[in-house]
Amino acid sequence: MTIARASLTLLVLLGFAVTGFGEDAAAKEKKKNEAELVKIDAQIKKTPDDPAPHHRRAQVLMKLERWDDGYAAAQKSMECSIKKQDALASLLLETIDIGAFRVEVLFNMGSRERKPPDMGIVRPLTFRILKIDFELGYMGGTPGTAAFGQMEGKTHKNMGMQKVDMAYKDIRANAIELIKRRHAPEKPADPPADPPK
Repeated sequence: MTIARASLTLLVLLGFAVTGFGEDAAAKEKKKNEAELVKIDAQIKKTPDDPAPHHRRAQVLMKLERWDDGYAAAQKSMECSIKKQDALASLLLETIDIGAFRVEVLFNMGSRERKPPDMGIVRPLTFRILKIDFELGYMGGTPGTAAFGQMEGKTHKNMGMQKVDMAYKDIRANAIELIKRRHAPEKPADPPADPPK
């Protein structure tokens, strides 16, 4: 067997080993998160009005890619916080890795999110990279509009209307697309043309 052929065989075997290891690591992480979820659910049964296990449940569900269940758990955490009169302003829902940068998703629990105004905007979610918020516009005490937006001082910038009754997984997907569009790498400028001779 030639050295080149032996090297190629070794590279192929290493490739299989690394690929198998990566899949095995992902499966172990999923099992670990599922086991953690079982423990959290048991804790919730013992102390259903404690917001902390609902918060942890939301984060673990996000890691398991059960987006809407995680969002519902975050809403339950806020409900428990309101009952307890806990003043926590937000909780980290998940961190999204989008290539060259990461996005922290915050579930906001400020006074406006806890008790939406009769008319006005609340921001239940913040995608922290540009400080892009998912906003709900209330009219007559019910959500009438939804959009991504950005506050800069007293100036509001609308970044795209959305459906009011969107599931979290759709809000998340649309936010990722918006962020990718806003952070797309710029194309390098064409080199200047050669001057005429």
